[in-house]
Amino acid sequence: MPKEEKEDNGKKVREESKRENKILMITLIVIGIIIVAGIVYFISAGKEQTSFNYEGINFTIEKIGNLTFYDTATLATSAAGTPFGFRIRTNPNELKNVPFYGSENFNFTAFNLYKFDNGTFSCKGYGAISIANLYRTITEMGMQFVNDQNATCDSQGKYNFFLLKYGNETQVKQIGYNCYELEIKGNDSECEILPATEKLMVDMYAKYINLSR
Repeated sequence: MPKEEKEDNGKKVREESKRENKILMITLIVIGIIIVAGIVYFISAGKEQTSFNYEGINFTIEKIGNLTFYDTATLATSAAGTPFGFRIRTNPNELKNVPFYGSENFNFTAFNLYKFDNGTFSCKGYGAISIANLYRTITEMGMQFVNDQNATCDSQGKYNFFLLKYGNETQVKQIGYNCYELEIKGNDSECEILPATEKLMVDMYAKYINLSR
């Protein structure tokens, strides 16, 4: 074999070897990136989320026995000038999925009346808890929250009116000027009254903080 031909063959072998080494290196880098990304994902997935943000409000988790609460780390200033917050039972990430139609039209009024459309809304004791939480939050803002079973939606919006009723979906929706319906999925034995009332409470709280700034 001529010398020149041997040199050409050797050059081709070296170039082919370099190309194969380059491909191997790229393959190893890609595999390495995939492995690292997988490790990061599984580490992140294994960690329980300890803080949440919804509507500009920061929440932290507090566990008491088997119960999980979400406490507001973002505090507001009450009508009396003292800081206040609250705790909810619904995960803030889940609360984002509860519709509130007409939230942008919500106004604060001195009087806030509510009534139950039908049933007791006991819901394993959660009915009393949800109303108590709403009462405390609204009164801290300097307003009144009163149950009046004879109340109706005022066409002039002299007060906020909240009607709690059972339905096929848990949601809050505006039904008139300063009038809102809290539709609660379930029945007296078991219902989603907490997500409905906590949705209203968190949205009111966020608006209250924004107005106070």
